[in-house]
Amino acid sequence: GDDWEHITINFARTSPNDAWVQDSVTWFQHSGWYTRQNMATNPDVYVGKIAHGSYDDWCDGVGFVWDYDYCAGGCGYWDDFRNDNENSRWMPHNIKHVSEVTDDQVNRVNTYKYFDDPEKNKCAGDDSRCIGLDGPCGCWRNNHEFTADVCDV
Repeated sequence: GDDWEHITINFARTSPNDAWVQDSVTWFQHSGWYTRQNMATNPDVYVGKIAHGSYDDWCDGVGFVWDYDYCAGGCGYWDDFRNDNENSRWMPHNIKHVSEVTDDQVNRVNTYKYFDDPEKNKCAGDDSRCIGLDGPCGCWRNNHEFTADVCDV
């Protein structure tokens, strides 16, 4: 939810008797998220080195501001460096082994309601590029609305 960087792989079916099939993936950042149609068995997830957001593309600080995938690198909403490569594998230092996860952290995930609001089925934030510290700006990369039913269970 609001400050829990992760991804959600969304599944859907066209009728109650059909099999569930992967529909899309939702990537979460600080107070924002976006959904992209993605049916890859192992979707790419790039973790920001500064704010630890989850993204579908990488950021090396190279390019021009008018490029669609431009990322300056730094503290901006989309500019969090995500630039590991074959010669430099970066792993977040705060990822814990499952045996180290506390009950409070597990409950935080288990009690979050993913489908109680239709806005959670697409994106949160502004539609603009938001190069600076503005945010959330999740809707800029959004290209899909997950068609899940809304339920508040």
